[in-house]
Amino acid sequence: MSPRSTLSRPRLVLPLTLALAAASAAQHETLAVSAWCIEDGRPRPTSDLLGDVWGEDNGVDRKRWLAEMHRAAPGVDWRALERANAEFERARRAAGARAPGRWEEVGSSNQAGHTRCVALGARHLYVGAANGGLWRGTLEGADWTPISDALFGGVDEVVALPSNGGDRLLLRRGGELFHSADGGTTWAHPAGLEGVAVVLRTLTLPADPPRALLLGLDDVGRAVLFASGADGARFSRRWTGSAPTDADVWGARSGERAGREVWLALDGQLLRSMDGGVTFTEGPRLDAAIDAVHLAASEAGPPLLYLAARDAGGWRLYRGEPDGALRAVTMLEDFWGALTAFPGDEAVVLVGGLEAHRSTDGGATFERVNAWGQYYGDPARRLHADVRGVSVLPDPARPGEDLCWISTDGGTYLSADRGRTVRNLCLDGLGVAQVYSTLTAAGDPDLILAGTQDQGYQRGLRRTPDGAGPSTPFDQLLSGDYGYLTSSSGGHELVYSSYPGFVLVQEGADDPELLYPWVDLPKAAAHAWMPSIVADPADPERFFLLADRLYRYRRKQGPYWAYRLHGRQEFTAGGGAYLTALAFAPSAPGRAYAANDVGRVW
Repeated sequence: MSPRSTLSRPRLVLPLTLALAAASAAQHETLAVSAWCIEDGRPRPTSDLLGDVWGEDNGVDRKRWLAEMHRAAPGVDWRALERANAEFERARRAAGARAPGRWEEVGSSNQAGHTRCVALGARHLYVGAANGGLWRGTLEGADWTPISDALFGGVDEVVALPSNGGDRLLLRRGGELFHSADGGTTWAHPAGLEGVAVVLRTLTLPADPPRALLLGLDDVGRAVLFASGADGARFSRRWTGSAPTDADVWGARSGERAGREVWLALDGQLLRSMDGGVTFTEGPRLDAAIDAVHLAASEAGPPLLYLAARDAGGWRLYRGEPDGALRAVTMLEDFWGALTAFPGDEAVVLVGGLEAHRSTDGGATFERVNAWGQYYGDPARRLHADVRGVSVLPDPARPGEDLCWISTDGGTYLSADRGRTVRNLCLDGLGVAQVYSTLTAAGDPDLILAGTQDQGYQRGLRRTPDGAGPSTPFDQLLSGDYGYLTSSSGGHELVYSSYPGFVLVQEGADDPELLYPWVDLPKAAAHAWMPSIVADPADPERFFLLADRLYRYRRKQGPYWAYRLHGRQEFTAGGGAYLTALAFAPSAPGRAYAANDVGRVW
């Protein structure tokens, strides 16, 4: 089949109301999708369903599902093995070695996924992504180029220190810190951090030249502050404190205090420094029951502190008072750790969780920047769900104004009016999609379906690369998380995919239709967070769902499927909970092999 230049727009058969869908499902003796995963007719972000917290998903089932893919012998820490493999590969690439063969990055070029942090260099903007590496682009969001392929993996924080030879870069991933003096070609651990067990936070200390400030824990659990030299390649210790449960740091970004005033939050204690973090005096103290803190401040006038603190009652926002005390101003109902105040206006505060919330009265009241579902109608000007980080700097071109970058599960946005409006910087060329599964059409190798993390069910037509980064734009046909894309023929005439709560069915390759009601999962079955599904190789209108038993679904009529047990075999032998893999023999499609989550094979 000859390649095509464009795709026809899919027909999306979506619900009008859940009540109508439930009524139709009952009439046809099948199950409608569970109401918990629907909001305004769209599948909700799964991180919301699982109770996401700052920096990582807190969903026990999702963590277990990921761990099942990394099973190891008893007593073997597979995470430690992965860290060792990553360090070996970093060293190999630093030595100039490259993997044989050539791969081209297909996409998605226009559906950026989970980004976490931003840094502004002398001429470039840097965006760090969760497992998508570090990217360099223009301030307008163009010419995105991956620059951490020699390191690979995720980025939690990035600092850019301008120098005559270009920006010197510091990248934090988890508790590790890496440095690059050559624009990302090579990476190494900075010198001087011996005895630092975990790096918690990095930020820029404005000076001439700028330096980096690092908050970490030493090898006995004490909070420590280190400052870098001008090139970021070497650090020296500035301060050592007590062993906190949690800690955060903030440094003045503008005005006469920039580079000198530093605040530390250690559990419920605030400390202030006026010499760049060398010495501290005690500030306000909060309840000793606080076990997590996030700190921000505004430089407009005397620094006005904002502190998000968690105790048994949840997250609460505190604001500094003229007498130096902190006063509780509101409870934060939707908060994952993204908190910022603005150098140019002390009354504006921005917090992030599932959605971003903005206050113009010092945190007393908040309004949503936009509802998460509005993104799908206007991705250029509406925030995606799941706010991971917020970075704010004074605008060098507009005295008294600020620039704000908001990182989400759908890319990074810029706001020039302190969060009132936003603009998506990641609609062209930022290839950081997190892809669970793909299905390339057997009869048309340029036609690709993709199931992604929080960027939905996507469809694209491969384009030939003309430079670095992803080549192909994809249409996001439906929100949510999808995996295990499967079809009987390998084509796209009838495709099944799994969401944590239902099975999505696409019918038609050239003029696709997403069928509704979405197919529900067996109510009494035990299965993975995102259950494995496999199309029946002998019948395109049947598929198997893997659980503690094997279920076989068959099409009844139109968009309706019914299921039954495929035999009475239980797959919990050896201490397992459910099946995780199923394959049919190509030479004898009546014969199947299956394995459960502890590796027992049938």
